[in-house]
Amino acid sequence: MPWIHERKNNIGFILELDGQVHIGYGVVLDDNISVGHDTHIYNNSVIRNNAKIGGEVVIGHLVCIEENVTIGDRTRIQSNVYLASNTIIEEDVFIGPGVVTTNDRSILSHGRADCPVLKGPTIKRGARIGAGCLIMAGITIGENALIGAGSIVTKDVPQGQMWFGTPAEPKGLVELGHII
Repeated sequence: MPWIHERKNNIGFILELDGQVHIGYGVVLDDNISVGHDTHIYNNSVIRNNAKIGGEVVIGHLVCIEENVTIGDRTRIQSNVYLASNTIIEEDVFIGPGVVTTNDRSILSHGRADCPVLKGPTIKRGARIGAGCLIMAGITIGENALIGAGSIVTKDVPQGQMWFGTPAEPKGLVELGHII
């Protein structure tokens, strides 16, 4: 259920806010965006077309959310994060500052007719991504997984596992008491 609705008049697009959505200075909102209740979008962030953002989400300063991104309820996205188009983030996820996602596995074919569809990563419920991570196109990070700061994730991460390094490798399990 969207809380931001767009309407076009002869001047341009108008945003109607429920009052439960908090938007900072300099935020850019493109067309056809839905944002759930009690969500905070901090200064100078950009949210592109067809983004779907759940309720009680926090989006930090200078976050770029590209087209067709889905973000689940109660997710926390820290400052300076880049979410490539077609990225899916489920509920209760933590994304540390400076995280970058990608969506193109074959950059050399970009723009050609035979170019594959762009596919961002899928980050499952309760996963936590440390600061400065790079998550490659099409990767799935499982439920309650933990990715250490500065890691480059090039393979799918199973649920409940802790991975870190460049490239990221399995280093152990997330303890039951630390699962969100």
